[in-house]
Amino acid sequence: MDNILQISGAALTLIGVTVLRVCVNPKHKSSATRRRRRNGNTDYAGLRGEMNIIRSINELGTSCLHDVILEDDRGLTQIDHLVRMPWGIAVVETKNFRGVIVGKPHDQHWTQVITSGSRKTTKSFYNPIKQNRRHESAVRQIVADEAVVIGGFVVFTGDVLIGDALRGSVCIDNTIIQSVSNYSAPMFNSGSLDSAWKRLVENSAQNAGRRDEHLAFVVKK
Repeated sequence: MDNILQISGAALTLIGVTVLRVCVNPKHKSSATRRRRRNGNTDYAGLRGEMNIIRSINELGTSCLHDVILEDDRGLTQIDHLVRMPWGIAVVETKNFRGVIVGKPHDQHWTQVITSGSRKTTKSFYNPIKQNRRHESAVRQIVADEAVVIGGFVVFTGDVLIGDALRGSVCIDNTIIQSVSNYSAPMFNSGSLDSAWKRLVENSAQNAGRRDEHLAFVVKK
C-alpha cells in the first residue's frame, strides 16, 4: 500500500480552483454534512473541520457562496463552495470521510478503507476530482466568458489518511487558503470577473428553492 499521509481532525483534498464568495448560515446543514450522515461518516472532528474550512474561506474577505444550486443546460448541480479571487473563480468540493483514502488523480473511482480491530471494510466512491469537473463546467457555462479563469479544489474533512498517489492533490486543514491565494493565472480585466460573479449569484438565487428537485435527480442516477 502507498505510504500514508495522516490528516488529523480536518483534511483538505484540493484539486483545481474556481473562486467565488462564501456566505454561511450557521444554522444551515450543508450538503456535505448530509452526505456524511448518509454514509455513516459522522464524527465531530469532521464537523469541526468542515466549519473551520468555511470560516477560513470567509476570512479571506472576498465574495463567496456555500452550498449553492446552479442550473446550466445539463440541469441542476450542487456546489459546496464558490470563492471569488483576484485571479478568477474557485470551485471547491468538500468530502467528509474517515479511514484511508487511496487512488490516483485520474482514476475513475477511489477507495475508502476503514479498519476497526481485525475487521477491514472498503468502499468505492466516484473520483471527486472528476465530480468537480461537472461543477466547473456549469460555472464556466454560466460565466460565459473565456477570459475568466475557473479552477477546482476537492477538500476532505475528518480523520483520514491520504495515500502518496493523491498527496500532490491534497491540502491539509486550511492550507487550502494558501493554495487558493497563490493560484497562478493570467491577469484579466476585473470588470469581466465582476460580471461573472454577478451571473453566478443570480443563477444561485434563482435556483435556491430547487434543492429537493436536485436531490431527487441525484437519487435517480
